[in-house]
Amino acid sequence: MVVNRICTYLFELRKQDKIPPLMLVAEEAHNFCPQQGQVASSKIFRTIASEGRKFGLGLCVVTQRPAKVDKNVLSQCNTQVILKVTNPNDLKAITASVEGLTSGMTDEIQRLPIGTAIITGGKITMPLFVEIRPRETRHGGESVTIVERSSEKGLAY
Repeated sequence: MVVNRICTYLFELRKQDKIPPLMLVAEEAHNFCPQQGQVASSKIFRTIASEGRKFGLGLCVVTQRPAKVDKNVLSQCNTQVILKVTNPNDLKAITASVEGLTSGMTDEIQRLPIGTAIITGGKITMPLFVEIRPRETRHGGESVTIVERSSEKGLAY
């Protein structure tokens, strides 16, 4: 519900030109606009995906499971950065959402080495293979320690 409210608010503000153009990034997008079932944010994600660009509100959906993302949202993605995918359902979802992707390219997606991606869409006339450089910044995706465990302090509770 929180994501739904924030996205709706941003979309309305952008339509009224009260905030500058922006790109909304949804990591683990299958949780916010799932293909199966409905969550509170599903409708606004479909709306932003289909209408947001004309108001200056872009949407970047990131997922490791494209088959679990609403196909209406995926089909509106102009540009896709595709890393190695082996799950048949995910490959089918990618093939359905990327125009002109051949069966040969689907085979290539399954064989991509770590750090290599295929970029499609936008002004790219044919799929482009790119190397993604390793992160140069400190990894920040780890859980933080809030309360030390008794074994870490040598204490027993």
